[in-house]
Amino acid sequence: MQQEMLSPRLKKLRESARAVFDGRVPGWLEQRYRDAACHMLKWWRLLMTNTRMLVLFVVLFLGHPVYYFWFELIPLNVLFVYLIVRQEKMAESLLEAVEDSKHSA
Repeated sequence: MQQEMLSPRLKKLRESARAVFDGRVPGWLEQRYRDAACHMLKWWRLLMTNTRMLVLFVVLFLGHPVYYFWFELIPLNVLFVYLIVRQEKMAESLLEAVEDSKHSA
Protein backbone atom coordinates (compact mmCIF):
# COMPACT_ATOMS: atom_id res chain seq x y z
CA MET A 1 0.00 0.00 0.00
CA GLN A 2 2.73 2.48 0.93
CA GLN A 3 4.71 1.54 -2.16
CA GLU A 4 1.70 2.26 -4.35
CA MET A 5 1.20 5.61 -2.62
CA LEU A 6 4.80 6.61 -3.35
CA SER A 7 4.81 5.10 -6.83
CA PRO A 8 1.41 5.56 -8.49
CA ARG A 9 2.66 4.46 -11.91
CA LEU A 10 3.51 1.07 -10.45
CA LYS A 11 -0.09 0.72 -9.31
CA LYS A 12 -1.32 1.84 -12.71
CA LEU A 13 0.97 -0.72 -14.37
CA ARG A 14 -0.45 -3.52 -12.23
CA GLU A 15 -4.04 -2.49 -12.94
CA SER A 16 -3.43 -2.02 -16.64
CA ALA A 17 -1.66 -5.37 -16.98
CA ARG A 18 -4.55 -7.10 -15.21
CA ALA A 19 -7.08 -5.48 -17.52
CA VAL A 20 -5.16 -6.08 -20.76
CA PHE A 21 -4.03 -9.62 -20.02
CA ASP A 22 -7.13 -10.84 -18.13
CA GLY A 23 -5.33 -11.20 -14.81
CA ARG A 24 -2.40 -13.22 -16.20
CA VAL A 25 0.96 -11.54 -16.60
CA PRO A 26 2.69 -12.71 -19.79
CA GLY A 27 6.21 -14.06 -19.54
CA TRP A 28 7.78 -11.26 -21.55
CA LEU A 29 6.38 -8.61 -19.19
CA GLU A 30 7.41 -10.55 -16.12
CA GLN A 31 10.95 -10.92 -17.50
CA ARG A 32 11.23 -7.23 -18.40
CA TYR A 33 10.06 -6.26 -14.93
CA ARG A 34 12.55 -8.63 -13.31
CA ASP A 35 15.42 -7.33 -15.43
CA ALA A 36 14.60 -3.71 -14.63
CA ALA A 37 13.92 -4.27 -10.93
CA CYS A 38 16.96 -6.48 -10.38
CA HIS A 39 19.34 -3.60 -10.95
CA MET A 40 17.55 -1.48 -8.36
CA LEU A 41 17.28 -4.23 -5.77
CA LYS A 42 20.91 -3.97 -4.68
CA TRP A 43 20.34 -0.29 -3.95
CA TRP A 44 17.05 -0.94 -2.11
CA ARG A 45 18.97 -3.35 0.13
CA LEU A 46 21.13 -0.47 1.36
CA LEU A 47 18.02 1.04 2.92
CA MET A 48 17.42 -2.04 5.05
CA THR A 49 18.28 -2.62 8.69
CA ASN A 50 21.70 -4.27 8.22
CA THR A 51 23.24 -1.18 6.66
CA ARG A 52 21.80 1.04 9.35
CA MET A 53 23.02 -1.19 12.17
CA LEU A 54 26.50 -1.40 10.70
CA VAL A 55 26.76 2.38 10.40
CA LEU A 56 25.31 2.83 13.88
CA PHE A 57 27.90 0.43 15.29
CA VAL A 58 30.73 2.27 13.55
CA VAL A 59 29.66 5.75 14.66
CA LEU A 60 29.08 4.57 18.24
CA PHE A 61 32.48 2.89 18.23
CA LEU A 62 34.03 6.14 17.02
CA GLY A 63 32.17 8.06 19.72
CA HIS A 64 30.17 10.24 17.32
CA PRO A 65 26.54 9.04 17.42
CA VAL A 66 25.29 12.30 15.88
CA TYR A 67 26.87 11.18 12.58
CA TYR A 68 24.26 8.44 12.41
CA PHE A 69 21.53 11.09 12.29
CA TRP A 70 23.27 12.77 9.35
CA PHE A 71 23.72 9.41 7.64
CA GLU A 72 19.98 8.75 7.90
CA LEU A 73 19.06 12.26 6.90
CA ILE A 74 21.25 12.86 3.87
CA PRO A 75 22.58 9.80 1.99
CA LEU A 76 19.74 7.39 2.80
CA ASN A 77 17.02 9.90 1.94
CA VAL A 78 18.77 10.91 -1.27
CA LEU A 79 19.05 7.23 -2.21
CA PHE A 80 15.38 6.66 -1.36
CA VAL A 81 14.20 9.55 -3.56
CA TYR A 82 16.47 8.41 -6.39
CA LEU A 83 15.05 4.88 -6.23
CA ILE A 84 11.45 6.10 -6.21
CA VAL A 85 12.10 8.25 -9.29
CA ARG A 86 13.85 5.38 -11.05
CA GLN A 87 11.04 2.98 -10.16
CA GLU A 88 8.49 5.40 -11.58
CA LYS A 89 10.42 5.61 -14.85
CA MET A 90 10.65 1.82 -15.01
CA ALA A 91 6.90 1.49 -14.43
CA GLU A 92 6.18 4.10 -17.08
CA SER A 93 8.31 2.24 -19.61
CA LEU A 94 6.57 -1.05 -18.85
CA LEU A 95 3.18 0.65 -18.94
CA GLU A 96 3.95 1.87 -22.46
CA ALA A 97 4.84 -1.70 -23.46
CA VAL A 98 1.53 -2.96 -22.02
CA GLU A 99 -0.40 -0.24 -23.84
CA ASP A 100 1.42 -1.04 -27.09
CA SER A 101 0.57 -4.72 -26.77
CA LYS A 102 -3.06 -3.81 -26.11
CA HIS A 103 -3.25 -1.77 -29.30
CA SER A 104 -1.46 -4.39 -31.39
CA ALA A 105 -3.74 -7.20 -30.17
